[in-house]
Order: sequence, then C-alpha cells, then structure tokens
Amino acid sequence: MRAFIRVLAVGLSTGLVLTGCASPPPPKPQVGTWGVDIADMDKGIRPGDDFFDYALGTWVKKAQFRPDKTCTGTDLDIQDKLDGDIASVVKGAVAEHAAKGSISQQIGDLYSSYMDEAAMNRRGLEPIKPFFTAIDGIHDRPGLSSVLVSNNKMRTSINDPFPTTVTIDPNDPSRYMAVILQGGLSLGERDYYLEQDADTVAVRTKFVAHVERVLGLAGFQDARAQAQRLLALETKMAEVQWPQERTRVVENVSNFMPRSEVEKLANGAPLREMFDALGYPPNTEFQVGMPEVLTKTAQLFATEPLESWKSYMRYQVIAAYGRYLSTPISDEMSNISRSFSGQQQRAPTEKRAIAFANGVMGDAVGERYVATHFSRQTKDRVLALVENLRTAYAARIDNANWMSPATSAEAKNKLAALVPKIGYPDKWEDYSSLAIAPDDLFGNVRSLEEWASKKIVDDLDKPVDRVEWNITPQTNNAYYSPRLNDVVFTAAILQPPKFDVAADPAANYGNIGAVIGHEMSHAFDDQGRKSDSLGRRRDWWTPADAERYQREVDKLVAQFDGYEPLPGVHVNGTTTLGENIADLAGLRVAYDAYKLSLNGAEAPIIDGLTGDQRFFLAYAGSWKTLCRPETQRLRLQSDTHSPEKYRVNGIVRNIDEWYEAFGVKDGDALYLRPEDRVRVW
Repeated sequence: MRAFIRVLAVGLSTGLVLTGCASPPPPKPQVGTWGVDIADMDKGIRPGDDFFDYALGTWVKKAQFRPDKTCTGTDLDIQDKLDGDIASVVKGAVAEHAAKGSISQQIGDLYSSYMDEAAMNRRGLEPIKPFFTAIDGIHDRPGLSSVLVSNNKMRTSINDPFPTTVTIDPNDPSRYMAVILQGGLSLGERDYYLEQDADTVAVRTKFVAHVERVLGLAGFQDARAQAQRLLALETKMAEVQWPQERTRVVENVSNFMPRSEVEKLANGAPLREMFDALGYPPNTEFQVGMPEVLTKTAQLFATEPLESWKSYMRYQVIAAYGRYLSTPISDEMSNISRSFSGQQQRAPTEKRAIAFANGVMGDAVGERYVATHFSRQTKDRVLALVENLRTAYAARIDNANWMSPATSAEAKNKLAALVPKIGYPDKWEDYSSLAIAPDDLFGNVRSLEEWASKKIVDDLDKPVDRVEWNITPQTNNAYYSPRLNDVVFTAAILQPPKFDVAADPAANYGNIGAVIGHEMSHAFDDQGRKSDSLGRRRDWWTPADAERYQREVDKLVAQFDGYEPLPGVHVNGTTTLGENIADLAGLRVAYDAYKLSLNGAEAPIIDGLTGDQRFFLAYAGSWKTLCRPETQRLRLQSDTHSPEKYRVNGIVRNIDEWYEAFGVKDGDALYLRPEDRVRVW
C-alpha cells in the first residue's frame, strides 16, 4: 500500500504531458467546488460561538422533514440513493423469473410475498394462532416453561427475558462461544420504565394504549387489563437490569462459566430445556453478561403471576410477527413506532418490501450492488487514506504523554496489526438451503429464522471466520471489532459527500477520514485497551496510564454533561464517553493524516478558505443531520452517540488547530482555555 502511495505521489508530481492529444479535464466533485456545499454556511454566526450553525446554519433554517422520515440531512440523501440502487437489484431479480433455488428466485419471491397484502389479509391471525393456543393452555409453571422453550427453540424473533446468541470468545478469538445477556423489554431501554419525568411517563402511557389496541385487534376482550399487567411485569424486569453506563464496561460483562452453572444461576427459569432446544451441547461455555440480572429475572419468571407472563408472551408474539400479518395489525405496529419517533407516515408497501428482501438476504443483494456501484479506484484511494491515518496514529501514540513506554509499544503493535476491510467482504453468505415461496410471507419469515438459528449453533463447532462482516456492503455504516482487530467501511458509506475521489483532500480527510479515525480509535480507548493485537481479552495499560487517561477524559464527561439538546434533557457524558473520545481522536488523527497527504506543500485557497478551514468545515458537514424532537428524545435515552450538533461543537473546541483556523478567542461561546481542552490523543 505504501508503494501505491509513492506511485500516486510520483504520478502527480511529474506533470506528465501527453503530446498529440488534449488532456481530459479533471473530474469535478459531486458536491460544491471542492466536496462541501458552502451554501449551507451561515456566515452571520461566529464560528467560535456555534460552529455547527456556522457551517450548516443556512441549511438548518431551510431543512424540512419528510412525512415518512424522522431525520433529514446527508444520511437521508445517501439512503435515498441507496434505496434506488437496492430497488434496482431487487426488482431486477423479480423480473428474471429465475429457476427455483437460485438467488434471483429467492430475492424476487421475498419481495413478491411481502407485496401480496391480499394474501396477508385473507390469512388474518391464522399464522400466529398456534402461538396463542399454546399460551392460552398455560395453567402452571411447567406449562409456562414449556411455551417459553417452544417459542424460542429455533431462535425466533420473539423477544424473551433470556436472550442468547453465539459470539467470538474474548479469551480465545480463534473460536466461538455462547453468550447470554439481559433483555426482554418491549421498549428496549430500562429508563423508559423507571424515569418519572413527564415525557417518559407519556411514552409509557402511549405504550399501554398501543398494547391494548393490538391485543384487542387480536381478539382479546380483556386487552386493557392485559396491557396493564404487561407494563407492571416489564417494570419489574427493568428494575433488576443494569443501566447502559454499567454494561459498556468490559469487565462487568466478562463472566465465564459452563452451561451447568448458568442453569443453576437462573434457578426458576427453564434454561436447561431452552439450551437443549437451541442446540447448545452440555459442555458449552457461556459468557454471562449480567449474572445478578439473570438470577433476579429467573426469580421473576418463577414468582410473577402466570397471567402476567401470558400477557407478556402474547404481546411479544404480535410484536415479532405483526408487520407480516393483516393490515390492521401491521399498521398498528407501525403506528406505535412512528408515534415515539415523530414519523408522520408509514413508508409505502413497495419500499418496505424492498427493505425486507434486502434486510434478510443482505449478502445476496449486496453482491449485486457492489458489482455496479463500487469501483476499484475508490477502494484503492480509501486504502491509501487509511495508511496515512495509520501513520498519523502511530505518531500520536509516540507523543501521548499519558502512556508509559510499555503501553505505547503495545499500542503500536495493535495498530500495525489492525486490518482495514473496505467496500465489501471477500466471500459472500450461502443461502442455497433456504426455501422461499412467492405467496407465503409468514412462512418465509419462519424459514429464515430456522436457517439463521442453525447457522448460529453450527458456528460453535467451527473456527472463527476472520473475513466475515457483521453488516452488508450496502449499509451506510462502519465499525471496529475488538475480537478481530479490524475496521470495516462499507461501499455505501464510501460515496459522496462522505468520500469522493474527485474532492479536495481536505474534504475527504475531514469527512470520511475522521470516521475512519473514529473507528480506529476504538482499539485504543478505555474499552479497546482491554483486548490486544490478536483480539484476546487482556488489559495492556498500566494502572498509572489508566489513572492519567481517566483524569483527562473526566473533563470530556463534564463537558458533555453540560449540553442540553432539549429543554431539561442533557447529554449523558458517561454513556456517550466512548463515542465522544472516538470523535475527538478521529478528528485529531484525520487532521494529521491530511497534513501528511500534502507531502509538505501548502494547501491552496479555495472559495476563500484555507486548507485547515476546509478540513474543519468538512467535518462539520459530515454531521449534517436534524432529527424530530421525539426522535432526539429517544436517542438521548438510549443512544451511546451524542446528538450531531454536539459531535461538532463539543469536539472542535478541544482542538488547538480549529482555534487557529477560525481565530476563535476568549469570550467566544465555545472557547476553552488550553488547560481545559481534552488531550487524550
């Protein structure tokens, strides 16, 4: 890769002229004159007072929400393009009328089965009646246990209090192991059940009314009483669960024990039968995320009234499969989600059908997507950018005064071993054993569940597949995996305006470069330190390093605790700490890498802006997003990421070069004294 960078640099510096023909004009960026739309700026705002609004204020004033969306901005624009590209793949498969068992037939028939709303309405509740019959037949604890086991014997979509899956063993990343965590809450996050502020109480009120409506649609005469029982039970479950701040700490969830001990820990719950039904061998070792939560939840399972658990199970069945049933129930499941997020309209059936096919056979759709929409040139350019970031990160590690020499050496080893995965995976998922019909949506969903369940358990007997991806290439996202020590950037995220081969380097480094740096930094933060270059669970920091680091990041916690995106609702600086650190480290490293890319040359002035100004404006532009207040509130309750405005303002104010680029002075709203700026990297 370094050879590629050298060749590229030589090619740019020779000024090669071809005689006898005119050189083609250089390609133009898809956005603006250099990769960012400066028409978004509001120059009436001082950058030191509100850099987000300085960079995006004109856009903010004009931004409008579409009725079927909860947010607007760059990611929506990218998703709109993705939706069109994915629609072409899915509809192309439908048009092929391919032979049974082929990928095209499977994709096409998934789409067709979702589009057949008439068939869904004819069937009504028939697909889930066997579940209700079994639940109605519960008269004692053994019966309750039997239904819990039956509902989950092939890892169904049904929510339950004892969620298990298979993951990479943190002590031996060459193998897989089973894991059991807390879960089972319909609203997902414990605070929705426990907080007493008016907005959270309103969420619970809406939820109870929704459960009453949907159980009424399912034919239950006592729907209101059942909804109240459900909320009371889930509140008790929430009371014994851990908050997010506790679950993000690796040591807290790193508890390992054989299957027999897990079963004893969950005395009162049928975990032995459930593990047998799921196919876990007797000698299976588990990572138990929250042992005390498991014990207390099992006690609730053994002691709470049967009728409460029956109401809980009925609703979880509808929540799992309601969107694949008749229109009244499907609409109600959509309505409750939209009422929480502020979305005003449900997406059209065709869009939902395309999203369904893409969601359940993502690799098959993705293979066709990248063949048309991702170039080798993009991959090579991004890989070159990654190597500049790696070089910049190595220098940052060398200069980190909170790191001891031993810790610094470990960090350099881990950085050298970090594997970038760009665009798409080297191998694709095999769906050949799937049976998909064009006229049976619910049957297709169950077939997919059975296929996925078998795949998960089969992994226990196999070595870890180090080339496997956790997301599809047509997903607009990126991630770092501590077990594999790799960073993954999809084809979908590597497109304008996030990355454009024709854009000014300041635009690419300020945008996707900061994203890549963000993900890389997770290998070296307060949780990344707990796995080494091979992905093994091992803390390679000294206690003194950890103490110095903590003193510095405590300042970042305090800064973000002070931000108030909605009246009376603050950012949780502890919950968001890992992502805030990654934003800060990513931007710092991306800035250094941008400077490396210039090879010592001075960046030109473009649109009256210096290279540094363009870099920071590109970073701000990368967070060009506004969300409805309802969605913002949900995210503040459960998201580990800060709102976009504070991912800009809360980060740049800690970077010296930003102050210099925009002349930010004492007295500006975002100004921090040099000693108050966080300097982890």
